[in-house]
Amino acid sequence: MLESDVEQLPADLADRRAVVTGAASGIGLAIAYRLALAGARVIAIDADKGRLAGMSDDARFAGLHCTPVYGDLTRPDISPLADQLLAGGPIELIVNNVGTCSATGWFEAIEDVRLVFQTNLFAPWFLTKRLVERLIEQGRPGSILFVSSLHDQVAVQRPLDRTSKAAVAMLVRELAHELPRYGIRVNTISPGRIRADTPMAEVEMPSGEGRSAVPMGHASTPDEVARVAVFLLSDACSGSVNGTDVAVGGGLAAPTWRQGPQALMP
Repeated sequence: MLESDVEQLPADLADRRAVVTGAASGIGLAIAYRLALAGARVIAIDADKGRLAGMSDDARFAGLHCTPVYGDLTRPDISPLADQLLAGGPIELIVNNVGTCSATGWFEAIEDVRLVFQTNLFAPWFLTKRLVERLIEQGRPGSILFVSSLHDQVAVQRPLDRTSKAAVAMLVRELAHELPRYGIRVNTISPGRIRADTPMAEVEMPSGEGRSAVPMGHASTPDEVARVAVFLLSDACSGSVNGTDVAVGGGLAAPTWRQGPQALMP
């Protein structure tokens, strides 16, 4: 743990089991760190074994409860991963951060359709279902967070990732009606342009272009997104927040509708 990161964090997250997917880099890594710093027992899921190994050597995680676990959510069957996670007990905090994007057009390769929808929608859907079923069986409360995108409502000739994210937004609304009766809240956080050294960020904003569309003049950092994520996961901080989509984009969504869809293009 770095001295500069010691601060007041929600006490109600301590000792709660948490899963963060896509956790070895970018926003996922930042959320995993912030949750661990708050005392949660974090399981960091990722398909990048090299980056997962790097988490074990990350000085920030020294003394914190964060376990890197390999998990490939591009594969249709998530049952083995779900069984592995639940072997240690119920998971009360679920962060569906894993995602991918594609510039493939509507007329092009069908394989990209399967990959994008499996990663962005189907894997989070079915993994969350398995984890929530255990919570309900044991009468345990929980909090679920989907990491989506500000770009889920504007057509910019990117039909695969835009459509999959729009589907995630509707899934969250449905779950926000279905799960509160069991003491489980569901929310979304929607980042805009992100300063991060990840493949996803490079596709979204190659070479740092397009930042002029952000009213604050700069892209957000993964840690800025992570701080909002921790707030939404904490019942003490946001116990009445449910079915809400929180934008973290420096005001990117505000001028988009005035400037036109090209403002969202990388």
